[in-house]
Amino acid sequence: MKTGLLVCLVMTAAFMAAGAPSSKLHAAGNDAYTVKPDDISYTVRIKKSYDAVIDDLKDSIMDHNYKIVNVSDIQKGISGRTGAPPIGKYKIYEFCNLSLAEKLLTKDLRFGVLMPCRANIYEDRGEVVIMTMRPTFVVKTFGDPSLMGLAEQVEKEMKEIIDAVK
Repeated sequence: MKTGLLVCLVMTAAFMAAGAPSSKLHAAGNDAYTVKPDDISYTVRIKKSYDAVIDDLKDSIMDHNYKIVNVSDIQKGISGRTGAPPIGKYKIYEFCNLSLAEKLLTKDLRFGVLMPCRANIYEDRGEVVIMTMRPTFVVKTFGDPSLMGLAEQVEKEMKEIIDAVK
């Protein structure tokens, strides 16, 4: 469990850094690897209480025929470590639609890197942020344009789940 939490934290930090307006991924100084904030993640800022956003997100996930398979309480995990700096409320919800998962994996097993779907929820400057990685961003790395339609379908559903919380 600790290893899984660490992996989630490292990946989340990398995604957040890549999404920052001034961030770039470099390969031999090539600007072709510039990552724009909206390329890697879909982010929504909400002016509701953290608990209301969590409740609404759980309802939206279930309303869209997905099942919550795991919840990581990042704040709790970090605060339990000696000398770790305190952070605010931060959870990662992992959810899956098994019918869609079967469809994706039948098409290409590499879709497994996108499973389960994840939504990061945290407080920032008086708002609650929900952020998820865009499947279309990852599928571009597969080098097979025929897979983009399925990635777009998953991304559309993830956006609908998050947008229902606004």
